[in-house]
Amino acid sequence: MKRFDLRWNQVLFSGFSQGAALAIVLGLIAPQRPAGVVSMGGFLLAQDYLKQLAVSDLSSENGKKKSINKDVPFLFIH
Repeated sequence: MKRFDLRWNQVLFSGFSQGAALAIVLGLIAPQRPAGVVSMGGFLLAQDYLKQLAVSDLSSENGKKKSINKDVPFLFIH
């Protein structure tokens, strides 16, 4: 992102099937809120981990708190 001088609010994650599943998770756990997520025929991966993030902040290996991005715009297409 530094190479192209992009900010998180300029990034849109999208994908189809497994790529859509990855886009959903990335949109939720990105270090900052992305512009949005477009999921085409996707599904939710790592449900237990995401539930834990949604309920309480977890510490990562480097001691930083991790939390879920709760206000990301999503478009789900099936």
